[in-house]
Formats: sequence, structure tokens, C-alpha cells
Amino acid sequence: MSDKRPAIGRKLRRAIAGLALLCAVDAVVEPHLLVVSHHARSAPTKRVRVAHLSDLHTGGFGLRERKLVARVAEERPDLIAITGDTVDEGDLEVARPVLTALAALKPPLGVVAVHGNWEHWRPVRGDARAFYASTGVRFLDNESVKVRDDLWIVGLDDPFAGHADVATAFARVPANVATIALMHAPIGHPAIDGRATIALAGHTHGGQVRVPWFGPLWRPPGSGDYDRGWYEGKTPLHVSSGSGTSVLRVRFACLPEIAILDLGG
Repeated sequence: MSDKRPAIGRKLRRAIAGLALLCAVDAVVEPHLLVVSHHARSAPTKRVRVAHLSDLHTGGFGLRERKLVARVAEERPDLIAITGDTVDEGDLEVARPVLTALAALKPPLGVVAVHGNWEHWRPVRGDARAFYASTGVRFLDNESVKVRDDLWIVGLDDPFAGHADVATAFARVPANVATIALMHAPIGHPAIDGRATIALAGHTHGGQVRVPWFGPLWRPPGSGDYDRGWYEGKTPLHVSSGSGTSVLRVRFACLPEIAILDLGG
């Protein structure tokens, strides 16, 4: 009787090698498989649709950015909110095409953005506020803006790499209005919990590379205990998986995301 163990061993090695190859291919392809997630939350405001974008990490107006703009346009948001890490290199000029294209969609309540850690680690050249304004985007740095009589947006500097001044950011917001707070790193959530109606953050990339039944292999410093999705509290927080990649240009079991939030009645 022949020993079948060597043949079984070869088959097992081939199966493992084939699975590893499939995972590698998926990791390269997945960053381009942009998904749109939909969320409905109650809020003391008339209905408003918000497109939450985070961690674009754009290097220009390529296929990924074109797809992003097209998918946002299909959703017809009232407001587009960008929660940081728009670029890697700190040179905001490379983001001009995608920011201009998003502003050209003319959402009724505008496009607003805050900075993330990469904008601090590799500071932008020139006047960031003037740059954003030239693209049609409103930059918020520890400040607030009324976008509708019943709705204010509060934009915080990155709580991880920057200086999030909560008191200053909320100083002008009147009582009894709906408020959306924007920040990059979700570790800033406890400091604003109870101050806003809802909060949006990114930074974690959802782990970017996740192992089924285990979770993310790694999350960037500043993520704290936050991963992706919703975190409840007096101020519910949504943490986006982001639409771009950082450091490693791969994703696994963690699709890039545009989050569409329908708030109010």
C-alpha cells in the first residue's frame, strides 16, 4: 500500500499558496472597490443628507478620485463633510482637482473640511484657509459655521496630531440647535460627548487590513479603542473606514467607504 501523505502534503501546500495568492490579489484590488454605506439617525433638525468622506490620501485626480466624485453625486447630499487626511504629503495643491470637483456638485449646504494628522506631520505650504476657499471648500479649524437656521457644523483640529480646542470650537453655537461635529482622530470623541448632536471621524481606516473573526492587524496611533462604524453616547460617533490608503496601498476585508447619513425627520 503506497504512502499518500507526501501527495496530501503537496496538495495542502498548493492550497495554502493559492489562498495566499488570492489574498494578495484581493488586497491590491480592494482599494478600488468603493462602497457606499447608508445610515439613518434621528436629530432635532429638518431632514439633511450628509456625505461623510475621510482619509482620501489623494495624489491627484485619478480613477479612484473620479469614482469617488461620481458616487457622491449619485447620492445628492445636502452637505459634504471631509474629516481629514485629504493628502499624504502636506501639499494640498494635489487635492485641488478632487476638492474642486466635489464643490462643483453644489450641495446646498456646502463642502466643509478639517485637517488630519498628515496635514500636521507634513504641514501645508502657504495659507491653508485660502487654498480651501479657492476650491469652494470651507475649512474649519476649531470653529463653527451655521449652514441652516436649525443646523451648525463644528470643525475641530486633529485631536491626535494637532490641538483640538473644544471650548473655542463650540463657543458660538447657540443652544437647542442640531450640531454636527467633525474631527479626524476619534480619540477626540469623549471631549465633545454631549456637546453635539452627532460626530464624524476617520483616521482608523477601519484597520485597512483585517483578519476575519479577528479584526484589524493594526490601527494608527490616535485610534484608541475605536475601529469603524457607530459608537454610542450622548453624542453618537460615526468612524469612517475612509476612501484611501496610507503607508501600505492595500486593503483586505475592509472596503473603502463613502458614508451617507440621513439625519432628522
